[in-house]
Amino acid sequence: MAPCWLGAGIFMLAVFDVEGTVAEGEFWDQFTETRGTAAAAMNGEIGFRQVMEQRFNKIRGMKAVDFMERAEAVRPRPGAKKFFAMLRENGFETACVSGAFDFLVERIAREVGAGKWVANRPRVEKGRVTGFEEPLVDAQGKREFVEGLQQSMGFTKAETIVVGDGANDLEMMKAAGLGVAFNAKPVVAQEADVAVDGNSLEALAETIARYQAGMRQRHRVLVAGKLEKKGFEDAGINAAFYDSLDRKGLLEKIRDFHVLVYRGSEKIDAEVMDAAKKLRLIVRPGVGLDHIDLAAAEARGIRVVNTPTASTETVAEHAICLMLSLLRKIPQAHASTKAGKWEKNAFHGTQLAGKTVGIAGVGRIGRAVARRLKAFGVRLVGYDPYLHPEDFADVGVERMPSFAALLAQADVVTLHVPLTQETKNMLNAKTMASMKKGAYLVNVSRGKVVEEKALCDALEAGRLAGAALDVFPTEPLEKCALHGFDNVILTPHIAGSTAEAVRKISEETAARILEFEAGFKAGSETEAGAGAAP
Repeated sequence: MAPCWLGAGIFMLAVFDVEGTVAEGEFWDQFTETRGTAAAAMNGEIGFRQVMEQRFNKIRGMKAVDFMERAEAVRPRPGAKKFFAMLRENGFETACVSGAFDFLVERIAREVGAGKWVANRPRVEKGRVTGFEEPLVDAQGKREFVEGLQQSMGFTKAETIVVGDGANDLEMMKAAGLGVAFNAKPVVAQEADVAVDGNSLEALAETIARYQAGMRQRHRVLVAGKLEKKGFEDAGINAAFYDSLDRKGLLEKIRDFHVLVYRGSEKIDAEVMDAAKKLRLIVRPGVGLDHIDLAAAEARGIRVVNTPTASTETVAEHAICLMLSLLRKIPQAHASTKAGKWEKNAFHGTQLAGKTVGIAGVGRIGRAVARRLKAFGVRLVGYDPYLHPEDFADVGVERMPSFAALLAQADVVTLHVPLTQETKNMLNAKTMASMKKGAYLVNVSRGKVVEEKALCDALEAGRLAGAALDVFPTEPLEKCALHGFDNVILTPHIAGSTAEAVRKISEETAARILEFEAGFKAGSETEAGAGAAP
């Protein structure tokens, strides 16, 4: 029965070990001195580096030309060229990887038409073989090759098939959605996702075609930003991961993805959305949506969601950490002591107990800050025009009639507002003039809610006793006037950066994607957005 291919509309990656799968024969079995060592390595009885060292100990000093000639006995399996052509015709990028040598693998890859390949290189001195070059393409090296292709070409783990036959191939199979043991040793067949017995490329083609068919209804998710992969993988989400993408990288990678998970500073605007013809959902891990052009998304039928509760506790903790560090001059005292000084009388701080703390923005994070501050014996005042009086009472915060009234009473002002037209530069020269002289400022919300020049002027004039900032109008923060103040604490937008928060954000992001996919399968335009199935 011929395999039922889907055609070239679905793009996937297929990576093959060379000896025993793509080709017949083993290179090292062509030497009397090393015959049989391949089987020991393939069974996992001996480590790959160890077996390579043993092999070279036996043939070291052989003429390089004689060494390379032995590779001629290793030839592509009958039908391999046609098999690879069929893969390419049906949307596969193909690659060969081997613990053998470049002169063998390059030839095999060229003959069968594999697009990419990697292999080891012999070390040759004065025309004779003396060993192998580093880095060694061992089990980890093979996995790194596969993951490198995924990163550079935009393939997800689920879109990757790895075919191997030896223990040295098991590691790279872990990087694939489907690990196929083909003509393999028992130890590999037991651990692979599926085993194809014998040498039949037709049976292998059927296995690959069935897996490709199962990918038809899978949405492709581009995750840009440091998030925990486990939450996505546990949810069975078909995602490609990039720790960071600049605008150019984002425009290049996003073309064939249906969902964008973006945790970065680039603007997700009409240009980005138009580059992603299949885009139906944007997920912003965390709270703020100010980096996303919501009007452009709505015009294109792209749904936008966030995960507003995932980092609440972590951000609240960071705000209080900054507050205490600012009042007690902890960073300055730390730097002095670490420099070998003992300036016990140089860092008299201010206690938090008994002070009035003003919370601008009494939403989820503002309320979390308020609950924690109660233990410090402070008076809590707050301003939020969108909350009812009872919302303030629930967390023990006195409701202020205006932002100016809050500023006039607070010894410490902590900002927890989203960036909107109303909040942009809400703390400016005019509003800072309302602040209590000697007050402190903490900002873990958005950088553009504070006018940087006005803040520097207030610090220079002594109106403010200090400021602690985790966010800035332009990020990354470049050298600016803020760096010149000893009473300013700066952190690089890390309020939400804890292992627990990242895990929770990943889980909640995965949940938003699953909700989208469930709505799509149910045929709901409201839930899944416009457009046809992938």
